[in-house]
Amino acid sequence: MPLPSLLLVTVAAVATLLPRFTAAARLAAACDDTADADLGQLGQPCLGGGLLGHGTCPMLRVQDEFGEIFELNMRCYDNADNARKAASGTNGTCYVAHQKRCVQSVPGYEACGGCRGSTVCRRFSYDKFASGGFITTHRESYCINPSDQKDRELHFLGQLVHLVFEHTSTNSR
Repeated sequence: MPLPSLLLVTVAAVATLLPRFTAAARLAAACDDTADADLGQLGQPCLGGGLLGHGTCPMLRVQDEFGEIFELNMRCYDNADNARKAASGTNGTCYVAHQKRCVQSVPGYEACGGCRGSTVCRRFSYDKFASGGFITTHRESYCINPSDQKDRELHFLGQLVHLVFEHTSTNSR
């Protein structure tokens, strides 16, 4: 009679794990489907080359979750290593460049920002010193290397940035 209890334990284990696998599959589909629908040209084929490695990637204006419209800085990345720009005249794929603004197509999911390899689309809140002694507050997402402390502190935005707060996500693909 040990077989029925083993069967019950197996069924219970599958019932516990199945929602996690299903949620992960839905997230992957949501990132891909939403990116295609909302961010149009991300992930499209391109030819490498051009000024700063933009290649044949189009200019794309998008709106972030706070209503601000901006242009994505897309570049053409190598198909074999999407952290490296595609060589001039070679096939690649359009992604948002490192340390450039991005939009999380599924809010809260850093993997859904169309960033080039080895980076994630992370949301930040930060203050910036402005002229006249004023301080402005910003809420924006950037493609960063999550293991690089200077990226996480937004050093690439200059010395006027301070009080940086990362909105990290535990949800990634």
